[in-house]
Amino acid sequence: EHPQTVVHVQSTRAQQQQRNNVNIGQQQSKENPTAAMQVQLYRALYGQHPYAQPTTGTLGGLATITQTDLINFRQHYLVANNATVAITGAIDSQQAYAMIQRFATELAAGQPAPPLPPVSRPDFQVIILPYAGQQAYVLIGSLAMPRRDTRRIPLQIANHVLGGSGFSSQLMQVMREQHGLSYTVSSDLTSLQQSGVWQLSYATAQQPEQQALYRSLAIVRDAMAKLARQPLDESTLNFAKNSLLNAQPKQWASNEQANAQLSVLGFYPSSVSALAQRRHIESTTAQQVQQAWSDTIRPEHLVVIIAAHQVDQKRVEQLFNRPF
Repeated sequence: EHPQTVVHVQSTRAQQQQRNNVNIGQQQSKENPTAAMQVQLYRALYGQHPYAQPTTGTLGGLATITQTDLINFRQHYLVANNATVAITGAIDSQQAYAMIQRFATELAAGQPAPPLPPVSRPDFQVIILPYAGQQAYVLIGSLAMPRRDTRRIPLQIANHVLGGSGFSSQLMQVMREQHGLSYTVSSDLTSLQQSGVWQLSYATAQQPEQQALYRSLAIVRDAMAKLARQPLDESTLNFAKNSLLNAQPKQWASNEQANAQLSVLGFYPSSVSALAQRRHIESTTAQQVQQAWSDTIRPEHLVVIIAAHQVDQKRVEQLFNRPF
């Protein structure tokens, strides 16, 4: 027996309880510098695009949501023709099809959501958030290509080398092991239907003259510039490719993980299969990695956000707002 599909609008009391819970989370986020920086990054990168809005909402936005808004959202988006269904488990294709049919009949047919508009690249910007804690926090971001772009895999390799591979990444080796400037440095690539986000983050000690902050920013900028100026050597490229290839089976290790991967393939129709992605990684050259990075991560479109006290904004602007 299959569970019934239930799509309904909560009671007013339940809505208020949910609203209160979200409000508490939003208040806590305002007191967390890294959460506030993340919101600022997306707003700076996406401007008026829908991607600019936090998925958890904002305090101001939550206060304006009405019962009518919830009903309209359900009628427009929680419909069969806008759904993606992924099924994993000990069932055959006939059972799966029957489940999908039952699911579809319990929803209004509706229409697929209209495609999102493309994103315009922002101008270079430095944002300083006053923060008097023991550490200064840094977040550097750029728009990246949509998920369908063939340069996504080369850019993923570049990200893996720079800061996406934990202790083996270049910036972890330089910032932590060589200079002791940060406990951890990480970078990440998020791919979406329209332009996604590449971002790098770390924390370093706050000092009266912010020597550690400026020194760390210079190291990060030089590492980013090096990826644009010269291709990876063969050993670095192969290490990154093998790391990504070895991580692939773990993404399918359980029904839950496999279901998540199938959901991505369904939601992004242009996504390549795991086998095609594997071949793409294997065939990527150092020149393709360099070109993808140079095309995507450009100084004139970077957003640099720092949560710290007494930061010389012009000094940061002069460091980053120049060609790699």
